Amino acid sequence: MNCTFFIRITGQVQGVGFRPFVYQQAGKYRLKGWVNNSLEGVHIQVSGEAEAVEAFIRALREEKPSVAQINEFSAVSVPYQSFSSFEIVKSNREGSGQLVLTPDLALCPSCRAELHDPGNRRFRYPFITCNYCGPRYSLLKGLPYDRELTTMDPFTMCPDCRKEYDDPAEWRFFSQTNSCATCGVSLALYDRTFRLLETASDPAIARVAQAIRDGQIVAVKGIGGYLLLCDACNPEAIQTLRARKGRARKPFAVMYPGLEAAASDVALDSVREAALTGPASPIVLAYLRLDRKFPVCIEQLAPGLDQLGVMIPYAPLFELILAELGMPVVATSANRSASPIVYGDDRALSELSPMADLILVHDREIAMPQDDSVLRLSKYHDQPILHRRSRGLAPAFVHPPFEGLPETVLAMGADMKSAFGFLHRTFAYVSQYFGDLDSFDTQERFRRSRDHFLGLFEARPSVVLVDRHPQYFSTQLGREFAEEKAIPFLEVQHHIAHFAAVLGENHLLDAPAPVLGVIWDGTGMGTDGQIWGGEFFRYEEGRFSRCGQLDYFDMILGDKMPREPRIAAMSAALGVPGSDELLRPKFNTSEWFIYQKLLQRPNNLKTSSMGRLFDAVAALLGILDVAEYEGEAPLYVEQQARIWFEREGLDFEEAYAAGELYQGRIDTRILLGALVADMGRGEPRAKIAARFHNTLVRIVGQISEQMQLSRLAFSGGVFQNELLVDLLIHRLGETRQLYFHRQLSPNDECISFGQLSWYYILNVLFPEK
Repeated sequence: MNCTFFIRITGQVQGVGFRPFVYQQAGKYRLKGWVNNSLEGVHIQVSGEAEAVEAFIRALREEKPSVAQINEFSAVSVPYQSFSSFEIVKSNREGSGQLVLTPDLALCPSCRAELHDPGNRRFRYPFITCNYCGPRYSLLKGLPYDRELTTMDPFTMCPDCRKEYDDPAEWRFFSQTNSCATCGVSLALYDRTFRLLETASDPAIARVAQAIRDGQIVAVKGIGGYLLLCDACNPEAIQTLRARKGRARKPFAVMYPGLEAAASDVALDSVREAALTGPASPIVLAYLRLDRKFPVCIEQLAPGLDQLGVMIPYAPLFELILAELGMPVVATSANRSASPIVYGDDRALSELSPMADLILVHDREIAMPQDDSVLRLSKYHDQPILHRRSRGLAPAFVHPPFEGLPETVLAMGADMKSAFGFLHRTFAYVSQYFGDLDSFDTQERFRRSRDHFLGLFEARPSVVLVDRHPQYFSTQLGREFAEEKAIPFLEVQHHIAHFAAVLGENHLLDAPAPVLGVIWDGTGMGTDGQIWGGEFFRYEEGRFSRCGQLDYFDMILGDKMPREPRIAAMSAALGVPGSDELLRPKFNTSEWFIYQKLLQRPNNLKTSSMGRLFDAVAALLGILDVAEYEGEAPLYVEQQARIWFEREGLDFEEAYAAGELYQGRIDTRILLGALVADMGRGEPRAKIAARFHNTLVRIVGQISEQMQLSRLAFSGGVFQNELLVDLLIHRLGETRQLYFHRQLSPNDECISFGQLSWYYILNVLFPEK
């Protein structure tokens, strides 16, 4: 019996070879009809024998392309319709977008093999792609995903590429980025005086490789922007790069020629290998091996650290350069410190010439610039911890629709580790990472990207959500947008947004039992006007209530305090016996006198920040007094503690008293008093750092017992600390349910999604609250 079905599929189904896959399955089951892209995903109408149609529908679900992700799948019987064939028909651009935007996809094994195959017509073509790999989000100018709505539109396919594109038997059937050396993207190599040196691909790559061998720095245009490359085994080249970028100590990532080369320098297991070689291909933080093959300059690359951020070539151009070199290179965003990644060719030639000796450009426009993503996996439990969510991951976010909330909502996020969020036709989107919004260039990048994103969906938000901190640029920009569009804006408390984000990601917004939120970070304005950051919340039936915190200590000297751990220590340990002896040598006479006077005066601004407590511990332990980058001090404290746990094992449980947890308040001075006493007794720094970590885990356990809550959710930048995460799992995982971020970073990149989740709670789940 013949029948006809209309099939609607939403999710990450555009730019992943889904239409060619549907076409091939229809041929396999001898069905007729059509498939197209729409603004909500993929639509199919198919006719044939009922049994064949049923098998076809089952195959769509079970055998989909590996990089596809299905959110919704519906197959509805409709009146029978006869078709003469099965076709991929013109995309339907009517309506409003409701689809997961596919991120850029790393070079796949098949294209990598063709790239190095002398018998293949794309041999050494630096921009080889297929249905399953290549740029997607970075070249998207409109929806749905079709070549004419991408920056590949100017490149007209040659007869050979067109034949592949039209032939269902070909690997690149209907591949929207299809091109070759005859019709595709071209390279051009310039020196720092803008003199054109080379336009032929192979000679340009050879000159780039030789320049790197000679100790020079080369800027190369990648998928989401330019990267600066230099020899990772040449200390002079690395120091030159640091000087030119204005980046004294912040770690550099290293790109290796391949997985085998990377595994010869850092410890990689199957989990980390899968991350490096997967479609996202992020930077993965991995532990250094003692028996390294390459003489990489660890102290210049990651000063004071025992981990290295590594990646393998995710784009064919980098694959060719690294194959030519056969050795690892520093691969870092092409920008000055605190500025966004450079991606436009005109600005590249002018802005990168002070940093790079050579500049390798190509003529495919980048529509959406992005940095490389950074992933950390905890050592003992392989808990994924995203430090940066960008190229390869953003803006795709697989999450159940916010049913019942059809309006368009714009969430502006926070200022540090900024990312905006967008809710449209029940789908949530989280943008790529932009960095800290404290420079004009980053602010403009954030603004333009927001407008580009809204333009993709041709959407007009009905409300804007912002952080309650009035000085945040993201808050001011959101308020400005709301006033311009005459729409309301709502303020969401920073740490409640953190909590809502981890609740939303773990599908706990309508949880039947209450959840304890442990929200630890550096800064966020509280409802009492103070700077929060060491918080506990109870969530139950739509209500957030603060139920615990670090005791307040004075917040002095504005933004100077987060940059100087010695100041955090002076404030947090004020009055602690023995602390002055440790801290006095860290200040000159004038500083000590002025800062002590400030702390003796009544001060209305207080902080409960766990980030500042980590800073204080770093200074008291003599690890770091002045930080170069955000999170530097906690990173060193974590590493010291890890040294002790690697010696004693995770069952080492010695901890400090933190006083009576009266009404959930943690007396930090009692904790620091015990720590300072240990220093006076000459206890090893590593042991003291380990006890400090144990104390934090014990506090979490005590507060959960006091509150009688067994569901615990964690968010905030402090939970980028993999040791702390492992200890929580090790000590509390068997008796409590622990929830962490997995797709989002625990740092402020998740704030915008938390703002959206909060709005959903307020308007749909528990509107009466």
